[in-house]
Parts: sequence; structure tokens; C-alpha cells
Amino acid sequence: GDTYNAAIVYTIRRDDGTPLLPEGTDARSLTMGGFGGATLNMQGGSHGSSWFVTDGSDSSAIQLVEAITADQPMIGRTATVEFQDLCGWDDATGESVPVVKGHWKFRFDMDYEDASITLGGGETFRQNDMTFTVDAITVSPVAVKVDYTVDSEVVWSNAPSGRQDPEDSLQMERYFENVEILLIKTDGTVIDMSNAGGSIEPKDGVTICSKGEVFDEILPLDELESISVGGIVYPIPAQ
Repeated sequence: GDTYNAAIVYTIRRDDGTPLLPEGTDARSLTMGGFGGATLNMQGGSHGSSWFVTDGSDSSAIQLVEAITADQPMIGRTATVEFQDLCGWDDATGESVPVVKGHWKFRFDMDYEDASITLGGGETFRQNDMTFTVDAITVSPVAVKVDYTVDSEVVWSNAPSGRQDPEDSLQMERYFENVEILLIKTDGTVIDMSNAGGSIEPKDGVTICSKGEVFDEILPLDELESISVGGIVYPIPAQ
């Protein structure tokens, strides 16, 4: 992972080597009961997603990958995790039922090396009659984060809470949503990350923005060729 994003891989295995799952079980339907994600010993929020990975050569095990993003640095924090039954979907009953019963609760340190690289710093591009300055681009095997500054200060309306004024929507497009971010893999695959979430903050005549997204799979850096931000292409060094 990197400072704010990490992929945690949990391996569930039978000690005696017998198949873990009943024959014909679809790993895509599996869930972990009681699993709401790793709880970190830190202030600030976190969010993420998880999915199962099977290895056809070892039927006694399955892996659960959790991608997690936090508001504060995660390295060195303590994580607590609790699982209650490995469950699968039962078409007959139309509900999730235990496939492997059990209760597991443990904690571990988020003691990993920051695998990210930082690109860019000071490059500019023009769009919407504004100048965008790329402050930094962070790329890791689990996420991308792009920080940039716009040379004018976004002005929001005074719309009531819970309602978005059309002018505010237009401003979001100009300063944030229309900033194109493309990640290019070495095999030519292009991953469009332009719809990534993030933050936008007006300050002292400029607007400070950050767009980022966690991948839906782990992407080793040696499989990534470049990243394009606002049309500026940044090669990703071979690792």
C-alpha cells in the first residue's frame, strides 16, 4: 500500500488440506459474516471494499482482499478484524447461509513499506479558461491520487442544505469532474479514472483539489506504463 491506501490479504485455509468450499461454490457470491472492514486505531474515517480470490491449485484455501482508504496515515497503526462464518448465497432460500462456520477475531500492525512513487510537480495545463497546476501525483499498486491547484477560487452558492444548485454543479464540473485522469498499462489497457472522488477547497484566491481512487485489483507498478493528467503524460519508472 501507500500512506493512505492499502490492500490487506486474508487467507482462510483448512489445516488438514481438504477442500474448503463445497463443490460448485461461486466465490463471487461469498461474504464474511460480521465483517465490516478492518478497524484502525486512529482518528478520522476510513472506507473501502473487499472481494474473494480463489487459487485453482489449492482447494483448501481462499483469499479475501480488502482495499482500504483512510483520512490519516495508516502505516504503523493497529488493525482489529472480526469474522463470523464464511457465507454463500443459497438460490433455494434466497438468502446467505454459512458455508464454513467459525468465529475469528484478531489484531495486527499495519507495518508495511510505502510502495508508492511520486510524479510531477509544477506542470500546468489550461482548460475552461483557467490554469491548472499539478502539485503531485502519487501512484501505488493499490491507488492513484492527484493533487492540483486551479488559479481561481471556486465560489459556491448559498443553496439550502441537501440541495445542489445548478451553478454549483457547473462549478464542480469546471474545477474537478472535467479533469481527465488516464492510467495506461504496459499492455495498452487504458483505465479512465476521471470520475474519481476527492476534495475541492477554495483558499486565498485559488482552489486546491485532490482526486483519487483505489483500484478494484492490485496493479504491480511494473505493469503500469504512464499516467495522463489533463493531457500531460507522466511515464511511470520501471521498478
